[in-house]
Amino acid sequence: MRGSSFHFFTLGFSQVVWQFTAMQSNWISLTVAVIGAGLGILNTWHNFYRQRVRLKVIPKCAWIGPGGIYSDVRQHRPASTLCVEVVNLSEYPVTITEVGYWLPERNRARVVWPIIMDNKEWPRRLQSRESVTAYLNKEDVPDSIGRAYATTDCGVTRFGNSNALKDFRCRRSKSVAGGSL
Repeated sequence: MRGSSFHFFTLGFSQVVWQFTAMQSNWISLTVAVIGAGLGILNTWHNFYRQRVRLKVIPKCAWIGPGGIYSDVRQHRPASTLCVEVVNLSEYPVTITEVGYWLPERNRARVVWPIIMDNKEWPRRLQSRESVTAYLNKEDVPDSIGRAYATTDCGVTRFGNSNALKDFRCRRSKSVAGGSL
């Protein structure tokens, strides 16, 4: 009798261990499945993000000084002109066909032939992480301008703003109201 109860106890213990192991394997399977689904979603988002056209549009003020052309994004200097720098942050080349400033009436003040100091042709094809700066004549800039923009060959438009552009608008509005810039 003693041997049979011991055999029963051993059999019961192994069933408990087996059930515990089965529950543990279910939790492990569920954890691995959730991690796999999360990584799949993350990978899909990352691929979608990589395929987007990513441009950084930076309006600046520019002036000629000793030794070259200087630019500033923090403030507008009275003797300076405006420029728009476009940086291609995409992983593939894009062609910039248009730069300019957005007007309050939802129109564009497009710069047809921007001044480019490196004498390369316009429209400009930018490789990944490459940039171009388009300079404008201060006299050609309308009185009420908004954000700077750049448009690609495929029709994607990106916008940018800076303290130099805000300062230019402030100075321009004061000069139009009662003086000169």
